[in-house]
Amino acid sequence: MQVETVRNLVSALLRILRQGVVSLLAALVGLALIDSSLAIPVAGCVALATVVFLVVVRRLQARQRDALAAGETLADEAARVFLGLREVVAAGAEERAGADLDRAVAAQRAATLRTSYAMAGRTLAVVLGGYLPLFWLLLAMPGQVARGSLTVGGAVGAAAYLVTRLLPAVNALTATAGTWLAQLSVVEHRLREAARAADEAVADAAAGRSAAGPDPAVPPSLDLRGVTFRFGPYAAPIVDGLDLGVPAGGHLVVVGPSGAGKSTLVRLLTGELPTERGAVLLGGVPVRRIPPDTLHRTVAVVPQEAYVFAGTLRENLTYLRSDAEEEDLDLAAAATGLDTVRDELGGYDATFDARGGTLPAGTRQLVALTRAYLSPASVVILDEAACHLDLGTEARVEEAFRRRGGLLVVVAHRLESARRADQVLVLDGPVHRVGGPADVLAASPTR
Repeated sequence: MQVETVRNLVSALLRILRQGVVSLLAALVGLALIDSSLAIPVAGCVALATVVFLVVVRRLQARQRDALAAGETLADEAARVFLGLREVVAAGAEERAGADLDRAVAAQRAATLRTSYAMAGRTLAVVLGGYLPLFWLLLAMPGQVARGSLTVGGAVGAAAYLVTRLLPAVNALTATAGTWLAQLSVVEHRLREAARAADEAVADAAAGRSAAGPDPAVPPSLDLRGVTFRFGPYAAPIVDGLDLGVPAGGHLVVVGPSGAGKSTLVRLLTGELPTERGAVLLGGVPVRRIPPDTLHRTVAVVPQEAYVFAGTLRENLTYLRSDAEEEDLDLAAAATGLDTVRDELGGYDATFDARGGTLPAGTRQLVALTRAYLSPASVVILDEAACHLDLGTEARVEEAFRRRGGLLVVVAHRLESARRADQVLVLDGPVHRVGGPADVLAASPTR
């Protein structure tokens, strides 16, 4: 996309530069043919305007890069606050989060204003290169005509060159070309950053430091080493010094009251959020260093608000595994309990409207759970993904994923899920307890 942008900008710049430079040279040549004494001061004004223009463009490039960075910072800050709104409220950090957003908005506004001021500097180049020569000519013409060094016709012709050739050329070069040059600089800067990152990745790979990530087909282990995370430097920690090890094929259940940080932990496990301290390792590799395509094949997350898109039941189930056969669908549906729903809907070719709006919440969750069951992922994270199912169906689904193999992490509000786990993590804000189901639940104040 950015390469295409560079191609379009370069093409447009070449066209406008050709037209503008030709018009500008034609005006200077025309003036020289009329009277060389007229062309020299005009050429001096154009040269001065060119210097000013280059300075303005250089400043405009820097301002636009700053504005782009400020806009991205604002978007990241807004996403961080809004996506973690529940944790922000739970931690009592509303004022802090609001102050962070206000600062990001103010920085973006200031950067935009500085860009506008830099763009206004182009007017000076137009005045120096287009209007100042015309003003000088209007002042000089009466005296030259009176002395006989310039005829009336020559004076009219010189003015015509300035008005119809020079001024439009200067306007076009400073306004249009200046904007496109600044945009080209910003895009080129981004491409250089991407190329530098790619070179560093290649260098890391050559040095044996590349994090290729686990084999998506092999269940990896999950390790958290001293993980601490908070939303902002002054907020209370959501997770504080968490140590946890789940072996390949293990079954971990995370429980705790609403707002305790369970969904934040999921985002840490998947690498969506960076840790403040400590590391999250998947198969011994830091999760944020695993290439996205490998991570997406390895980990499947089913959130509480199950996503069902417009289309058939078959298309929804095979979204993560396009080569699934009818037999694979039947086995998955039988394992999770979707087979009864499938028959009620009219088979795999039953169609859903946008986001499955006519389906009950429990049915949407079953569809999403079966989709994850059918996927090739060796790590499955269920983030309260069965909260709309009855206790029997929830137990059936969890047992299906246990038999499926791979590493299973279940974030649950019901303690029944914890009793079926190999390990239980109880979260209550920064307070946590890890161990076997019986011991942890018996000792936890949130049981």
